Amino acid sequence: MSDSGQIAVDIVLLPPVPIMDAIIAVNRRLVTRTGNREVMLDKQDTIPHITLAMGTMEVSELAALGRRLDEIARMHLPLATTITGLAVVPTSTGTTVSGFNVRKTNELQALHESVMQLLLTFDAEKAAAPMIAGWEHEQIDPFTTGYISAFSEEAAYGNYSPHITLGYGDARKDLAEFSVPLPVLCTSAAICHLGNFCTCKEILSTHPEG
Repeated sequence: MSDSGQIAVDIVLLPPVPIMDAIIAVNRRLVTRTGNREVMLDKQDTIPHITLAMGTMEVSELAALGRRLDEIARMHLPLATTITGLAVVPTSTGTTVSGFNVRKTNELQALHESVMQLLLTFDAEKAAAPMIAGWEHEQIDPFTTGYISAFSEEAAYGNYSPHITLGYGDARKDLAEFSVPLPVLCTSAAICHLGNFCTCKEILSTHPEG
């Protein structure tokens, strides 16, 4: 990634490793059953996460964003919440996407709003395909840039709905060992480079540092 130009970022909470591993296992069963590989979760380049805020910014300002996010993370983390259950949502293309709903506690809402306000001070412009992390020759789906561009108006503040995406398809048959409600203690936030279908393709920094 060049140190100039603009980038689409997702500021997220990272689930603890055991929960992340269980989520990846659910995703792999879902991918195997449906054959849809557009969202294949792992801990390297498509990372399970709870979005706090997303938008666009100058690459040169990532370090400044990280310093300010570190201050917020030290005030709010660790943060306890709960995976409350599965949601299966139809998409505009006629497919479905599955995800875990996450309880929107007062503490999580406060963290979301603090991070959202921070990111908006860096916001560059509407998202475009060159800002998205992708494989070589990958075509960026218009849903991705549209969702990022509309996030602050349509998915933030009163509309904030914390969740963990599992992948495309109906995951109700893929949860054999997953019991909900499930407590989740998040100790780390991260700035991620957004990928196609609003995945977290690369962790750029984690917070609080040290």
